[in-house]
Amino acid sequence: MAASVSLLHVAQTPPAARIVAGALAAPLSTSPSSAHQLRAVPADSSLRAISASPFHSAVAATSRRARFTVRASSADADVSSESAAGDSTSAAPAAAATTAVATAVPPPAAESPSEIPAVIADEAAAADAAPVAEEAPKRRRRAPPKKLKREEKAIATWGWDGRSAKDLDALERWLLSKGLPQQKMALRLVREGGRGLVATENIGKGEGILNIPEKLLITGETVYSCPRVGAHLKAANVPDWPALAAYLLSEAGRGPASEWAVYIETLPRAPPCILQWSIDEVDVLLKGSPIRQRAIEAIADVTNTFTELDTAIFSKHRDVFPEKLFTLNNFKWAFAVLFSRLVRLPSRNNRLALVPWGDMLNHRCEIESCIDVDTWKGSVVFKTDRAFAKGKEVFVSYGPKSNGELLLAYGVVPATRNPSDSVSLLLALSPDDPLLPVKEAALQANGLTCPLSFPVRMDGWPSQLLNFARLVAAGPSVSQEQMQELAAATSFAGTPSSPSAPAVREKPSLPFTPSFTLEHELEAREVILAACRLALAGYSTTLQEDEALLEGNSDDYLEDDGEQRVRVMAAAALRSSERRILLRTDFVLRSELRDMRNMQQAKAGGKQKIDLGNNFGGESASFIGKILRRIARP
Repeated sequence: MAASVSLLHVAQTPPAARIVAGALAAPLSTSPSSAHQLRAVPADSSLRAISASPFHSAVAATSRRARFTVRASSADADVSSESAAGDSTSAAPAAAATTAVATAVPPPAAESPSEIPAVIADEAAAADAAPVAEEAPKRRRRAPPKKLKREEKAIATWGWDGRSAKDLDALERWLLSKGLPQQKMALRLVREGGRGLVATENIGKGEGILNIPEKLLITGETVYSCPRVGAHLKAANVPDWPALAAYLLSEAGRGPASEWAVYIETLPRAPPCILQWSIDEVDVLLKGSPIRQRAIEAIADVTNTFTELDTAIFSKHRDVFPEKLFTLNNFKWAFAVLFSRLVRLPSRNNRLALVPWGDMLNHRCEIESCIDVDTWKGSVVFKTDRAFAKGKEVFVSYGPKSNGELLLAYGVVPATRNPSDSVSLLLALSPDDPLLPVKEAALQANGLTCPLSFPVRMDGWPSQLLNFARLVAAGPSVSQEQMQELAAATSFAGTPSSPSAPAVREKPSLPFTPSFTLEHELEAREVILAACRLALAGYSTTLQEDEALLEGNSDDYLEDDGEQRVRVMAAAALRSSERRILLRTDFVLRSELRDMRNMQQAKAGGKQKIDLGNNFGGESASFIGKILRRIARP
């Protein structure tokens, strides 16, 4: 696997679904002794896991005509880009099942455990004990494990079978004959990822490796210059994504006659991305995860794209697009290859490209260097950010991606900690709110409609999450002008998920400094806490059950020792990482609420105004610390 990229055909995505990402205004302390405190971060900090994600930031792929509406990520970052372009999600309220509305949340679990929803009572109680809590054994009885339905799919007759070590040097020999410089790496079988590039001699930090000539890349220009396939695709104004998929499939069908035959034989027969999962596997294994809806949509998107192309082009030119080759399953194979291997090259105006040899580099979360084009050399290079000793595998960064994004594109979740991991939290205005029309108008004036989804990480959340929660919790004492400010603050530095939404807006020239009562701040945090609890309640397994599965102490759904086992384990790892983030957020919020209620009692008899300062870039001091200083004033 190599560079991550994604297609997202969001025709069926509700326009109301939006993602709002941005600066971490309230990162959570990782110290148990100060887990309730918030620390400031630089103004330019951003949720890179979200902003450079393949299945986020869905924008329409520019087509020469508005006929094919395939949508691709504008910030696939992949092994190439380090730019942040915002986050989006297409989780509908019914499917995601985690929309928080403006309802009161009971006091912290330690104070009133009976008021917590039963399905998460154990988790909430455990979260009182530690910043990242282990779940207590679930008290409700689980149904017996069900067998997952497998869809019968034709396996591609070309490509690597996922096991064979035969002739691993064939790709390098072919590329060397085409002008690739001598390499310091060789393709070998590795423990994680199946295959990877291993150093054949010491590679120093900052050294430029790969140096793949641009003529060896497969791009949109490659497709459209092909007189056999490209002519039909270009005449119909098919954009890069589906055009690349159709070209790749056509070349695979040509066998040894294809100029790319050696490269195609190195591509996996069954790429492990989400397109290879059955709907039943997605429904069962990803239940409760925000990734589930996006996975369903990704599968549907490719199906819809194939139907459009088959009707408009393939069926009319069977001499070029034979029916036995251009099937839905084969088309999914081609798109799965693109999902997991396509690179976006920033130095070439974000051109999409398949990069033979470079796409054999595997991802590691701690690596920061990406693939790009050296414009002086006219070749694709990878400048290492660390040294690699002879015999060690060389890794690259696919961009700062969450575990969910890595699962969608590659079908795997990192075994090591992912600092870019996040989970989307869905919030909405209450339909019973008497101020609903005013709040909706304020959001619409800023290009937003409910529900809104926000990325939450183990160490923090975006400032927009708290600002929107303040808007949700706003009562008659909050002026319409303040509501407008809160709506504007929610939209800043965020990228909506809908292509029709306005572009990302810059930070305002004047600092946003709302002043609210302590009661209002309490209610805003209760809104976020309600969203966490709803999200936790959506999972059908506990954290303990998932980790028992990962440790080999459970055989749920593991009748199959092959592909399905890999999917079961990857899904369990994803659910575990998401729940840990939600439990951590739940713990910190309840710790804050306890402290704030204590302040409320200490200041009984008057409404304490709170100056929040500039909350966009996290430039203000700790929120709790500011309150403590104000309470201490005579």
